[in-house]
Amino acid sequence: MVGEPTFTSYELAARTMGATAVRVPLRDYLQDVPAMLEAVGERTKYAVLCSPLNPTGTAVNKVEIEEMLSSLPVNVLLVLDEAYVEYVTDPGHPDSLTYLEDHPNLVIARTFSKVYGLAGLRVGYVVTSKPVRDALEKVKLPFNVNRIAQVAALAALGDDEHVAHSRELNRRGKERLYRVLEETGFEYVPTQANFILVKNGPHPDLFRRLIENCVIVREGEAIGVPGHVRITIGDDAQNDMLERALRAGAVDVRNAWPLWIFPAVTAWPEEIVLLDPAGCLTGLDDLAAAADRMIANVRSQVPGVTLTHFLMEPMQPPPLAEIVLPAQTAALPAGGRMAPGRDATLASGVSLTLTSPDPARVYRLSRAAPADTQQIEIAAQSALPLRELTLTVNGRPLWQQQATYASAWWQLQAGEYTFQAIGITTAGETIQSAPITITVIG
Repeated sequence: MVGEPTFTSYELAARTMGATAVRVPLRDYLQDVPAMLEAVGERTKYAVLCSPLNPTGTAVNKVEIEEMLSSLPVNVLLVLDEAYVEYVTDPGHPDSLTYLEDHPNLVIARTFSKVYGLAGLRVGYVVTSKPVRDALEKVKLPFNVNRIAQVAALAALGDDEHVAHSRELNRRGKERLYRVLEETGFEYVPTQANFILVKNGPHPDLFRRLIENCVIVREGEAIGVPGHVRITIGDDAQNDMLERALRAGAVDVRNAWPLWIFPAVTAWPEEIVLLDPAGCLTGLDDLAAAADRMIANVRSQVPGVTLTHFLMEPMQPPPLAEIVLPAQTAALPAGGRMAPGRDATLASGVSLTLTSPDPARVYRLSRAAPADTQQIEIAAQSALPLRELTLTVNGRPLWQQQATYASAWWQLQAGEYTFQAIGITTAGETIQSAPITITVIG
């Protein structure tokens, strides 16, 4: 039994063993403990509480954990996934380890992938009673954690300075992003983890806008919360980039004006040139009316302002390299990023997007540009629930993920290449996207 939505691996593990996952919808982004207890039946083997919860960042409290432990039958395990517990700042958050002595059916799962920074080593641990541990020993793989991962994990356990630094960095970043989101008009779910779930609100294209500004976030529909994005709290430089993208690309200038652009001065020039790096002014039906509203807003904030009008100019990024291309070819833009391209979609429900600046999908390699910038991004999104999703190039797997969304970067090389997305549904059926073919000129 799991909350819905939650981390998808719980249900995948249950299905792998032939079990049925009972989903209990969240209540106000929180796991609904009373409803979960009501769903417990004679065939229930275990219940999962993810705290803090992926993808909302909310945590269960002391009363909820104790209610679950006291109400579950002793033969039903309570698996408490605490992957993000080191990031919790709520002083009232319970210490789950104190419940182990009185509750042998409690299984606490933790990981070195989050605050310890060892995600690539795939190492974690459980704390539980001896009977449960003995049962796990019978079914776990004999060499499930390699020696390097074990050494790194032991070293990480002794590195209190790193943990303290990571916690403080996350706390400061969280407070900063709360402020930025409030100033830019976005609603969010207060978090106890290292990410924030943000409502798209009046900006349904928020995911696309952030991606186009080189800020990678998780699209909400892929993780069970459509109409949202999940944003990881980064370091100062990464949060700077996110703030610029939010402020530049997410403000609807038809209804408001982002006053953060203006310095705190008492005298204003009569003309301001507005640079629009994110293209948020593109497509406005009435630029003059938008400008009038901006001017009125500024005048209401700064007494005596003499501002009369704006000049609105788009700001284009420089090309990656100065090269002459033949017809129907295109150079990669700065940083190897592509403008949005076309989708290839079948009625199967899987779409494959190849980001490309040219509809003909013909590319020329640039000798003047660094090789590691000459890449394209392949992304696939399924409208159907999937067990796994694979991206292929010329029939060979490029990237595989247990999700309804997957993306990967591919290094450009001379030749012709066909990309396709192949998905396995939860019912075991195979679906695939229409292929996309590109030509790369050396």
